[in-house]
Amino acid sequence: MANYTKKFLIALGNSFLEALPHKTSKNSYRIQFAFMFSLMILYAWTRKIYLIPTCIYRTAEEQFQRYQLGRTTSGEVVTNTDGYKKKSRHQRWRAGDILVLAWDGRRFQSKWRPRRPYEILGEFWEDLGGTWGGRWKERGITTFDDPFHFQI
Repeated sequence: MANYTKKFLIALGNSFLEALPHKTSKNSYRIQFAFMFSLMILYAWTRKIYLIPTCIYRTAEEQFQRYQLGRTTSGEVVTNTDGYKKKSRHQRWRAGDILVLAWDGRRFQSKWRPRRPYEILGEFWEDLGGTWGGRWKERGITTFDDPFHFQI
């Protein structure tokens, strides 16, 4: 059943995206991203993967603060874009980060691990034509993966 749902949602997404008149305009990219992100959330629920978006849009200052992690402030490096010289897709409304939630019978709890739910969503996202941060390291894009990140 999940495979049919996946195929249906991908076909729906492709049909919608084909219907956009100006696929390269700023607003069209935002519409594409919003629609694809919505389809991913719907697909996640069909797979009983519960999630919340943690970040869609970031200002230049917010991006710069994330850029400082592992450089001038303590923590691990999480981005190579500083928000000023190099802009993040988040600054253009073309990226979203998510957090998977697990139901323990009483409440939802945050689940940064295991990686499998993020992989399922990453595969779906790539089938829609997007880029998933969980493959960045293996593809030589960055020195780290960001399995919580989805962009166009």
